[in-house]
Amino acid sequence: PVGYMMPMGKGVALGSVFDGPDALLEAFPDWTRIDVVNTLICLMEKYIYLHMHNCIAGDIQLKNALIHSSSAVYLIDMDSIQIGNLPCPVGTEEFTDPDLWGKDFAGFTRTLHDEDYSIAMLVFTVLFCGLHPYATRNGAETLREEILCRNFPYSPDGTDDDHIPRGGYNYIWEYLPSKLQEMLYGTFKLGKSYETIDWY
Repeated sequence: PVGYMMPMGKGVALGSVFDGPDALLEAFPDWTRIDVVNTLICLMEKYIYLHMHNCIAGDIQLKNALIHSSSAVYLIDMDSIQIGNLPCPVGTEEFTDPDLWGKDFAGFTRTLHDEDYSIAMLVFTVLFCGLHPYATRNGAETLREEILCRNFPYSPDGTDDDHIPRGGYNYIWEYLPSKLQEMLYGTFKLGKSYETIDWY
């Protein structure tokens, strides 16, 4: 083959849309929470498709997708994904499992399990309008410290909300289904791992 044609991705970068509640409303003023969830479902379907074909995205982050609508999402910047035994040489630290920090990504092949943390990050960040799961009020000096200490400010029973950032994020947490709360708490507080299909 000498090449191929594909449709051009359209829309706004995921990181521009999910950069706080105001950015979301500016980009899509008519959206409701249903649209946010549908966007996330659309993203999950794309990553599941890749995983079914033995491809690992590797560098999952908010700038690697475009949103045209909640049902039209395009993955972009996919030139470094891992295919078979060809490793993905890059990764974004805050979206990468801390167990992989400091490793030379070009020197080993990742497993689907290595991508579980990145998918969990994507789920939380989209549902919370771009907020990082370890963003805390009155916490450590750096986000890196919060991540290493697993200082996740949300609890399944909602009793301890002193460190949740202001701006209504406690209400987002409160209205999540209990199963999703348990999975997010399990990932970011207890270090558990869930497959992409579980999040979907």
